[in-house]
Amino acid sequence: MGMLASVYTDDEERGHAIGIALGGLALGVLVGPPFGSVMYDFVGKTAPFLVLAFLAVFDGALQLFILQPTKMEPESQKGTPLFTLMKDPYILIAAGAICFGNMAIAMMEPTLPIWMMETMCARKWQLGIAFLPASISYLIGTNIFGSLAHKMGR
Repeated sequence: MGMLASVYTDDEERGHAIGIALGGLALGVLVGPPFGSVMYDFVGKTAPFLVLAFLAVFDGALQLFILQPTKMEPESQKGTPLFTLMKDPYILIAAGAICFGNMAIAMMEPTLPIWMMETMCARKWQLGIAFLPASISYLIGTNIFGSLAHKMGR
């Protein structure tokens, strides 16, 4: 996000770029649990980890090739100290909202599959599919709220 914010200095371009980045994150959240549970159930328990290892190495190689970190220059401006940011009430409200918004899904991720196996006798591939509604709403939300934030302004 910081790299996008430094590259796209215009507010409209920055909003679109961050919206696309968050859309990619949401797509990963959408695809991840169903993919992992289906691969685990039908291919084997090592298959999702091997696919993820390959994707991580491939992503790292792409980042080294495209971003070329050796050619990057340090920021010309000094960042604001963390203590100063923590005193800003708007930052605290935003951080609190993000924290509490993510707590629901963070509590459900480890407990819902166990509950589904014990109560519903769900098969392993069904455990990841249960997260599709939350993932789809996250994907839709990232695309809608990016444009809304630009229209509403800072």
